[in-house]
Amino acid sequence: EITDVQWTDTNKITVTWQPLENVESYDLWMGLSMFDSNPRLISVNENRAVVEVELGKEYYFKVRANYGSQGVSEYSTIEHLETNIPELALSATEDKNAITLSWDSRPYVDGYMIYRSKNDEEFTHLTTITEPETSSYIDVIDEFECTYNYYICAYIGYELSPISKIVSL
Repeated sequence: EITDVQWTDTNKITVTWQPLENVESYDLWMGLSMFDSNPRLISVNENRAVVEVELGKEYYFKVRANYGSQGVSEYSTIEHLETNIPELALSATEDKNAITLSWDSRPYVDGYMIYRSKNDEEFTHLTTITEPETSSYIDVIDEFECTYNYYICAYIGYELSPISKIVSL
């Protein structure tokens, strides 16, 4: 059975499954639907595979063991993963003259764009973060008698994630 399917880079998914005894190789089936009539078949010698993918698609995977002259096992159950950039969950904390924004980083994105508004004004672009491992940003505030509102989105190339829910302090 497949134990893990993770989007690990902008154009790569890592698929991992339980290792079996006396296996010569594994066949990984990869399709764009559960019933793909033209799937990609990948033969590997270990219980994981890194496959190249495209942004904005849904991929389906199943695996079987190849026992050489003894034949092959049945395919595992199908697992799938979408390569759409997910919405980020943004949180904020205030400390003296700064607001710290935090989110779960995504290693496969190119970066993040943060937007801010004060009170009920329009949102403006605050900053772009180009390091995908980054998971926080400190905004030094200059007005203390107002409400600061923030949202964030991740990007890959020109593709943007949905904007996060707005947080206010």
